[in-house]
Amino acid sequence: MQDRKTICLDFDGVIHQYTSWTGEIPENDLIPGIEEFIVGQLLEYNIIISSARDAEEIVKYMSRQIPDLTFLVTNDKLFGYNNEEEGVIGVTNIKPVADFYVDDRAVPFVNVESLYEMLEYMEE
Repeated sequence: MQDRKTICLDFDGVIHQYTSWTGEIPENDLIPGIEEFIVGQLLEYNIIISSARDAEEIVKYMSRQIPDLTFLVTNDKLFGYNNEEEGVIGVTNIKPVADFYVDDRAVPFVNVESLYEMLEYMEE
């Protein structure tokens, strides 16, 4: 199998509709369209879900939300994780090595000046 690029999806706010902490397992629904996105990308990309939450709890939540896929804790496979089995999604609470990171609270790094601009924006 040819090595595939890896997409890391943040859990809170990208996978499910995060508004505030509701406990270890969220009570919120999936973001509309995210299930289709994940399923549609599995043939071309490795998919990893990342969060500060307990990875086992995310596996339970995701297994209920999308029962046709397999979710696997991959905290021990952060370097070179490759979901060679079709329909397997990695879940970790440690930042994994990935080609792309999708996070609803991320600020893209352009240069150091852009960091100062971000700070100014946050103070407004």
